[in-house]
Amino acid sequence: MNRGTRGWLRLLLLVGLWSVLGCDEPPDGDGDVEVDDDDDESDDDDDESDDDEGCYPLSLIEFGGALSVRLSEGDDDDSAELVVEGVVEGHYTLKYRVSPGEWGLFCDQRFGFEGRVKFASGVLDPGCSSCVGFIQLDPSTLMDITNSDEQIDDCSAYHLNLIGNRDFGPLLLSDQGVNGLTEMPLLDVETALALGFDPIDRDEDDQLAERRNALLEGGFELTHIGFVLYEDTIFGPEVFDLESAGGNAPDGSAGLGAFWTLHKDPETNPTAGPLLDGEYELGSFWRYSLERL
Repeated sequence: MNRGTRGWLRLLLLVGLWSVLGCDEPPDGDGDVEVDDDDDESDDDDDESDDDEGCYPLSLIEFGGALSVRLSEGDDDDSAELVVEGVVEGHYTLKYRVSPGEWGLFCDQRFGFEGRVKFASGVLDPGCSSCVGFIQLDPSTLMDITNSDEQIDDCSAYHLNLIGNRDFGPLLLSDQGVNGLTEMPLLDVETALALGFDPIDRDEDDQLAERRNALLEGGFELTHIGFVLYEDTIFGPEVFDLESAGGNAPDGSAGLGAFWTLHKDPETNPTAGPLLDGEYELGSFWRYSLERL
């Protein structure tokens, strides 16, 4: 089966990842990375009635988060080329789910960060000549900010005990995790559509158009694609192996693939064009399946 039609990919994760504390047997199925084709973009509340003791039947993990970008005024570069820079803060979110859909959320893990953003023509040339900018996070600021006392959907100690060895937090905060999360090359959606770029290597779907239309129906605007680097990161062949799963890069760029989506509410954020400025939500083209769905 070629990677263009492969609906899932076995990931090489930590030994015993599928063993859950309090379970006599590991969950059925293998861990897979798959295209997230669930169009439900809503943030779901945790259904506390499902919190039974023992082995909890988690089925998948979704990736999300939020960004707040503040651009500096003017061009602080000495060249004739316009360069726009700014600061960014926000968080990544791991959504542990019992099932897709409105009531399937078990709990969230959130990882805060701070950093900078830069936009310029050819800012990553020759690595990604079509990319319009990139986010560079300060790795020392990436930390677990999960707090169930402040956020009702955040994982508590009780949740994490039920999640057991399927807790992805330590993986994200490992050296490979930090390497994979601190740099995000960006391609705006209008440029991607003009290039005919499809972020996912699947013959039957136009993932970019589908995601854009689904967000529009919910009153949101898809603005950018965020890429991840493969070398020495969790997205490389030693862990997620996103390249083999079908994560594409523009211009045939080597070493990176499409993973993140960035969208905004146009009523509260009027920013247009290839720049980021204001408040954005993070999503992903991918989710991690704890069973073959």
